Amino acid sequence: MLASQHAAAGATFAQFQGVPTVSEYRSGFSNEYRAAKEFVGLMDRSWMGRVQLSGQDRFDFLNRMSTNDLIRAEFGTGLQTVLTTPEARIIDLLTVYAEAGFLLCVTSPQNRRKVLDEFRRKIFFRDRVKPIDVTDQTAQFLLLGPRAMEVLERLGGAGFVPLPDFHFREICVAGRKLLIARVPHIAGGGFDVIGEDKDAAFLWQVLLEAGAGSGLQPIGTYAYNILRIEASLPLYGYELSDAVNPLEAQLRQAISFSKGCYTGQEVIARLDTYQKLKQQLVGLRLSSPLVSVPPLPLYVNGIEVGQLTSVAQRPDTLDVIGLGYIRTKWNQPGSRVTIHAGEDEVAAIVADLPFETSGEQRSPTESGREENTRV
Repeated sequence: MLASQHAAAGATFAQFQGVPTVSEYRSGFSNEYRAAKEFVGLMDRSWMGRVQLSGQDRFDFLNRMSTNDLIRAEFGTGLQTVLTTPEARIIDLLTVYAEAGFLLCVTSPQNRRKVLDEFRRKIFFRDRVKPIDVTDQTAQFLLLGPRAMEVLERLGGAGFVPLPDFHFREICVAGRKLLIARVPHIAGGGFDVIGEDKDAAFLWQVLLEAGAGSGLQPIGTYAYNILRIEASLPLYGYELSDAVNPLEAQLRQAISFSKGCYTGQEVIARLDTYQKLKQQLVGLRLSSPLVSVPPLPLYVNGIEVGQLTSVAQRPDTLDVIGLGYIRTKWNQPGSRVTIHAGEDEVAAIVADLPFETSGEQRSPTESGREENTRV
């Protein structure tokens, strides 16, 4: 983390996904949220885990351990895939980039060592594959918002072509090689910028300067958390854990239903074929802010039917929105549930995902002004 650069910008720090991160800058998370929605935000995500898989068998190896089809991955392409247990429980959601000679696997920050250990444990005697944790040797930044492409065009030239989701290209800036990967969903989409850790301070400054004419503003995890809940992006430690499977977490985009066997494949295929999901990730519109921090139980007529996992209040509309799991029987958009938060009870409505970004319905009653976005 670029502690001195962040401190100079008035950063405050807090835990997010189990690691210390910049929570907000001097400008405040409301302004950071607005910048990402209307212009472009820049976030230091070097705290994400990055594990490199090299060796001739790297594609086959990861293919048999995770849910998506990596066999046809070519240089410049990327995808998401889920590492699963034999019972199809989630070990981690990975974003995988097929670079020349290796796969770069971006992990949840708290899971980098768990993923590395899982790789090492699953290497068979004849497997030609080598996993290495490169988190501390690399840096990762996120550009997000409608004007993110402008920043990249200033870095890589006007010929910078739009990329399919999770695909990437490599560019050189002042002799430093960067991986630029398309990241969908949040704030209309954006780009991960990955380089070497020794160049991190240089890259941060270059990105700030390139975005100066586009309204770029650094953002922290408070604003990011609101944006990712809007986009219904589940995170490990909140919506994702070894207590749920990828179908319950609505991660179908990270699953291939046509490839061969992988760890947990039979369970996932059976759940999909027979529609036997016990619960599913949903959106929730709350009637008022919460004082208590999730996870919190959801009730219908006194029966516990699920769990609220994340919550935030939008700075622009003041709507309070959340993500959570609800049992299939009660999973109907428009259904009313009650959140039990200590001695308080807050009404909520089950909503379709992703949340709309404009013209949306208000929550069960008009939302209050105060909310703990720091979840």
